[in-house]
Parts: sequence; structure tokens; C-alpha cells
Amino acid sequence: MEKGRSRYMVLLELVRKLGSFIDKEKQPKDLNLGKILTSIILKRSYSALSIFHYKFNYLGMMHFMDPYNYDVERVMHCGVHYVTPEPNVVPFCTFNVLPELYRDNVQRMFSVSLEEWSKLKPGTVGDKAKYRRDIKKLESGEIYKKTYAGFLE
Repeated sequence: MEKGRSRYMVLLELVRKLGSFIDKEKQPKDLNLGKILTSIILKRSYSALSIFHYKFNYLGMMHFMDPYNYDVERVMHCGVHYVTPEPNVVPFCTFNVLPELYRDNVQRMFSVSLEEWSKLKPGTVGDKAKYRRDIKKLESGEIYKKTYAGFLE
């Protein structure tokens, strides 16, 4: 994109090269990771992403750190990161353990007052934003009927 090439050409090249990063012999037989990732890149939708989330589960272990036991080597192996709006990629431990360097600045730069937010996004604050369950809609759904079939009879 920096060379002025079309976004679509870059995406096409990305999708074309995607398979070279996947070891198909090591992936489960019923999984087509290339197809899932291609769908995410091309469709750019939550439904495409939901397939990935359904098939994969990230298990992360973190060691709690504070300024007194901060360990740079541990941070170098961190598997959980924040991406800030600037954009910077910051390891989770660093973001929260050294808040004056990262978290506080990001919050100060990008925070919005409640009043300003309600003007920008009407209906997202207060009673209008609260979830209200529609029992009729819930009970008429196929998943509900299938799950509670033995109890409904």
C-alpha cells in the first residue's frame, strides 16, 4: 500500500501467499485454516471471524507483575498485547504495570466524557442502551426449541 498499489491488489497478494504460512500436514484434517483466514480478510465481518473463534481457543497464562517484580524477559515472552490508537503494540504487563507510560496517556488522549459520548452515539447510554430480553422471540428460536425439547413437552 505504501508503494501506491491498489488495496485490492495488496489483499489479493496477501490471500495468495497466505497458504505458504500454513503447514497443512500439521493442521487437523477437518480444518481448512487458509479458507477461514481468507474469508476473514475478504469478508471483513464478525460472522467470518466467528468461525475462527469457534474453531480456536487461546489459552494465555500471565504472571502478575508490579513495579517491584517487573521482569523484562517475561515481558518479551508476553502473549497478550494491547494495540493503542497511535498505533503502538504494547505487552499487557507493560501497559498495566507502567501506567504512567502507556495506559494513563492513552486514556487521557482518547477519553470522551459521558455527555459527549451520548451526543456522538445516541441511544448507547441510559435506559435505551439496556438489554431487554424478548421472551417470545427467544422461545420461538430453533436453538431454544432444540435445547429444551425434553422439558417443553
